Amino acid sequence: MALSGCVASIPVSTELGSGSRSVYNCGSDGRLTVRRLGGSVDVVSPRGIETRLPASPPGQSARYGTPPYALVIDRGEALWFVTGKRPIACKR
Repeated sequence: MALSGCVASIPVSTELGSGSRSVYNCGSDGRLTVRRLGGSVDVVSPRGIETRLPASPPGQSARYGTPPYALVIDRGEALWFVTGKRPIACKR
C-alpha cells in the first residue's frame, strides 16, 4: 500500500511556520514533536523514531512522507503513519 493513499483525502493546512516546533499529545501513545524546515519536517515520533520527511507532494505544507513514514498536519491535529502499523492521532 502506498503512503500517498493514506493521506490524500485529508485537508491541507499551513499551520506550521518555517523553523517552528510543535508538540502534539498522542494520548497513551506518547507525544509527537515536529519542526518545520522549509520543504521538510524533522519528526520525533511517539515511538521515539527521529526522521526527516519531505513534503509529499513537493510544494505543499500539510503532508510529509517517505516510506515507511507519513505525517499529516491539519488544524491542531497530526496523524502519524507507519506502514504496517495503526495510525496514531495526536492533538496540540
